[in-house]
Amino acid sequence: MKSKKEAVLNIGSEKLSLVVIDEKYPTSFIYESFKEYSGYQNGEFLEKHELFSTLSSMIQESEAAIFSKLENILIGVPGEFTITSVRDVQTQLSQTRRKVQPKDAQGLLLHAAPEATDKFIPINASPIFYVLDGNEKTLNPEGSYAQCLGAKVSFILCEKYFIDLFSSIFESIGRKIEYTSTLLAETMFLLPHTARDKGAFLLDIGYISTSLAYSKGDGILFLKSFSLGGGFIAADLMEVLKIPYEHAYALKSKINLNLNPINSDMYYITVNDGNYAYPIKKVNEIATARVQDICSYVKQAIGLLPYDAHEFTTVYLTGSGFDNVVGSREILSKIIEMNVEIVGPSHIQYDKLSYAGLSSLLSLKRSQAKVSFGSKIKSYLKNIFRRG
Repeated sequence: MKSKKEAVLNIGSEKLSLVVIDEKYPTSFIYESFKEYSGYQNGEFLEKHELFSTLSSMIQESEAAIFSKLENILIGVPGEFTITSVRDVQTQLSQTRRKVQPKDAQGLLLHAAPEATDKFIPINASPIFYVLDGNEKTLNPEGSYAQCLGAKVSFILCEKYFIDLFSSIFESIGRKIEYTSTLLAETMFLLPHTARDKGAFLLDIGYISTSLAYSKGDGILFLKSFSLGGGFIAADLMEVLKIPYEHAYALKSKINLNLNPINSDMYYITVNDGNYAYPIKKVNEIATARVQDICSYVKQAIGLLPYDAHEFTTVYLTGSGFDNVVGSREILSKIIEMNVEIVGPSHIQYDKLSYAGLSSLLSLKRSQAKVSFGSKIKSYLKNIFRRG
């Protein structure tokens, strides 16, 4: 009997990434495809027809390469198309104290679930914490004895626009899909457990989109996105220096904002077998201005947090936007007045910051096969919330 082939699809603001997994070997990836496209901005895909044709070709090419049909595709929804809703819920288990079962937590989370509307559809449910008798808080109530069970629950809701668009694309090619929040996957698999227990920010700066999440426990309490990213550094270099975008893109990977250059110092790049030099001082001035601009938006987003964050809360930085821009982390830390640590994926094949979303989705896919109290709940809720 043939084993099922499934895939993970990461929707970046610069490129689409598809990785195919064999159910018999969930830690091995048998096919991968990366394709650049026009992306999205301000909650809209810039070229829908291009998106359709690119996704269709990626699916066709992958199935031709593996000689098999993809049974299911997990689509990571970018932060720009999601919001979070946090709710408190409580239920009485029995007249007397009894052992808490996984189904108790399942029912509790479902009872708190928001209804789908004409604008948003719930795709993820995660507990921030559970509450036992006597206001005792815990992340894992299984096996505890209680008469009542409560919880603070985080729901991720996806814009109906996104689900309608992708559901129509994959219905037309006859493939089953499910949705999950990429930012939630990153939060769960990139942030240290100790950081999430205390409360921590995850900042994913992408190509032309940036998302900030404040998480605690297993859920996201606050989420904010805006359409700015590292691609704007290259765009500024192109516009100000009057150079081709290919040159600007290559220059971005050379930038070191910690340098103190003199006028004669140059960045050297090679594009299409040609060698070019650009003054470090001018390039850094342009890049610094854009980095500061992005960081100011991050500071504004943090200022919107409706919760009291610990004064020593760390911002964990990932994504391709500031990757290879040496000195950008220090500028970010100075502007937001918080400690900033860079956090990247652990997969050997996808260990670059630009693979943060893809790697986290793959970790999520792999974890679905594990049996635990949390995974039982997530598996149960997945069938209710995330099917397309």
